[in-house]
Amino acid sequence: MQSPGHNATAAVTAASLLYSPLRRESREIRLITFESLEEEPELKLRLHVFSLQDAPKYKAVSYVWGSPSNTKPISVNDATVHATMNLHDALLEIRASLHKSHADHGAAYLWVDALCINQEDTAEKNHQVAMMQEIYPEAEEVVMWVRFDSTKADTVFTLLGDWALAMHIITRASADKDDPIADLLRLALKAVATTTERDPFETSRVNLLAEFVHNEYWKRIWILQEVVLATRGRILAGSRSFSLDMFSVIWISMCDIPLVKSAAEEQRQALTSVTAEAVHVEVRGLAQMKRLRHSAPSATDSESEGLCGRMLKLWRPELSADSYSDISGLLEQTQDFSATDPRDRIFALQSLLPEDRRVLAPDYGLDEAEVYTRATISEIERTGTLRPISWSGIGFNPNEPRLVGLPSWAPNLSDKKK
Repeated sequence: MQSPGHNATAAVTAASLLYSPLRRESREIRLITFESLEEEPELKLRLHVFSLQDAPKYKAVSYVWGSPSNTKPISVNDATVHATMNLHDALLEIRASLHKSHADHGAAYLWVDALCINQEDTAEKNHQVAMMQEIYPEAEEVVMWVRFDSTKADTVFTLLGDWALAMHIITRASADKDDPIADLLRLALKAVATTTERDPFETSRVNLLAEFVHNEYWKRIWILQEVVLATRGRILAGSRSFSLDMFSVIWISMCDIPLVKSAAEEQRQALTSVTAEAVHVEVRGLAQMKRLRHSAPSATDSESEGLCGRMLKLWRPELSADSYSDISGLLEQTQDFSATDPRDRIFALQSLLPEDRRVLAPDYGLDEAEVYTRATISEIERTGTLRPISWSGIGFNPNEPRLVGLPSWAPNLSDKKK
């Protein structure tokens, strides 16, 4: 998702007719369904209203909104909605995925921010964005759509499948042992290469994985919330999909220095290209592992949960839970993320914090200066320290002009990547 509060991204025809007001006291949300899962040139959707506690099973969709100037019409309740091309293509691939999985035996409900929130109603946006901390965990699955060439995606997901096979091998082999995971993984990868006749370190395949993890999808600040809050996540690209939890495990294992050093020079360069600049994936992967480590895993997640915990402890001991425990820590960890609406640098992080450490509820009626000022004051009052002020001053980015109305002691987060 790009920015639920960004007004210009989805143009809706006759929004007042398309959307009836949601009842806050009933914690209502909207879900959409496809009129048909058959392959048709036009996308036709229906909106449905449910209270969150009584909603049917649904999937939440995570995606990059894309350019507001590049749109394509779709039909929602027989009204025309000008969806961004990214959203249009995401819905096409999700519809194909649902059809392929024989989901047409019943309605497949989706939550898609651009369509399920009335983007012309600021009060509704504020309330629904605040509810996303419940909407994503309540979803049976978060579908993470990444725009990526279909042929390349086939190669990337086959590579990930080979690594996943190695992970399952070492999970069984290390159940009652304390052997270093890197050693077991090295042996397991050799076994997989022998069985599949595919080299899991093969340079061209790893280079495509590097291209995949550097996709703009992984750099959006809202993606962090969607990934961390997901009870179950599935990455979708082209016609292929892959488990988010296993993807996190594989990516962290590729960052293992002893494992990388054991590879040949050309392979080592390829692995480095995957990890060197992909800070966005690392932050997300670590946050996901933190969630897994502190929650009771489901039966299907038990293997990856145990592996995540061990890898986090062995390979990233320098990063503690404190890195994600307050707004200052999160701002430091997410400074390389991008946001179309700079106010989302504060709003998108709130659901990742304990309730008593949140600094400001989403309010798109406030301008940037007001958001940064109120968040700073709130954090100073909560902590009794001046740590938030360390983000302020012209030294943060001397080439960027100050925001009108922003005090010198408050951080100007709008000068980060857009």
